[in-house]
Amino acid sequence: HGLVNKLLPFKTRDTKYLINPDKIEQILLTASNIKNLPDVDVHNMPRISNILLNYYLVLGRLARYYDERGQTQKVREIVDFMKRNMKIKSLPEVQKIIESMEDYLKYK
Repeated sequence: HGLVNKLLPFKTRDTKYLINPDKIEQILLTASNIKNLPDVDVHNMPRISNILLNYYLVLGRLARYYDERGQTQKVREIVDFMKRNMKIKSLPEVQKIIESMEDYLKYK
């Protein structure tokens, strides 16, 4: 479903229902949808900052999904997009998430 998990009456591991990559890309990999992210650094919004960390975690999950399927170019596109469009200094964990995604690319 994109940013939320949908409860299904069966196990989704190793199925096409694990995540919805198309929906995640539609929501989070569209620059106009996240254009106001840098406002978190300008305004002191600590509670919002932690919620936004979920955006990065969802993209990390999407990168792992593509990595497991050998779609290295998709992982590279996610990392590049994040570096260009999703810079939030007040979230130090973000750099670690991006670095973990870049690790997928090192061994390809």
